[in-house]
Amino acid sequence: MKKSEKQKLLRTLIGKMGWSYNAFARRWIWEKNDTDDEAEIRRFEEKFKKHLTRETTRESLIDSYIEFLFQQPEAEKIDYVKPIGDPIKDELSERFYRLSKKLNESNQSSEVVRQRKN
Repeated sequence: MKKSEKQKLLRTLIGKMGWSYNAFARRWIWEKNDTDDEAEIRRFEEKFKKHLTRETTRESLIDSYIEFLFQQPEAEKIDYVKPIGDPIKDELSERFYRLSKKLNESNQSSEVVRQRKN
């Protein structure tokens, strides 16, 4: 999964949990930095919002946000299954796509032949 897709996934999951971006950022900073300094929290809220869209955000940071999200009790209410293991490589995915396309074309051809016979 590309970094931009992970950023989009994170935004979507936060929304499905019924949280705002600020609510997620507050929860993150409370648990990770153990701080209640309101100025520091507000700075991080703004920084977090930028992490959701900027290309320069480290992918490992986005991954840690997603992992943190799934550790929250509220995550049980969202309809999403967290993937495990390695994703299918692009080359393999492309091969599956071509195979599926050929099977569909073959299936459609067979259907036309059956209709002509009837």
